[in-house]
Amino acid sequence: VCVDTAPIHERFWAVEAGVGFKGKNGLVIVPGLGSYCFLAEIVTTVPFEPNPRLEIDACSGCGRCVKACPGHALRGDGTLDANNCISYLTIEHRGDLPERFCSHGRLYGCDTCQVVCPHNEHIKEGLHKEFDLRAGYMNLGVEEIENMTQSEYSALFKGSAIKRAKLAGLQRNVKHL
Repeated sequence: VCVDTAPIHERFWAVEAGVGFKGKNGLVIVPGLGSYCFLAEIVTTVPFEPNPRLEIDACSGCGRCVKACPGHALRGDGTLDANNCISYLTIEHRGDLPERFCSHGRLYGCDTCQVVCPHNEHIKEGLHKEFDLRAGYMNLGVEEIENMTQSEYSALFKGSAIKRAKLAGLQRNVKHL
């Protein structure tokens, strides 16, 4: 069982399995649920009858995500240039950020493409309390991050996806705010 923890092209397989369709932002959009979904996989040898692939072009003529992308990373064909993607650069990228990088005030991630997507307009915040921001994150300041020790970082972000950026990554990102 995997949820963004294994080298599986989960978006590709979700589209192939009929879970949703690929949006111009490259994300899987599930009809009626939008793109704010976790994709999970169960790797098994048990045979299943596949669902039909959704042949939908529900993003045609829109392009809100492409226009709104602060890093100009979205190409409009469902692909992106990771070298310009604020989420990739602030979360997954290791080492120095490109000289021309602008975080647009973001310390970790972006999600502008999801915020502006019409398929997400009906999504209500706070439906799952497990996804609410933790109290310790709300007032976290730049100086606290700059001076944070590894043990403080590990304790504060235990069990959080923020740990993907690593302490050095968050401290690097602070310099680009």
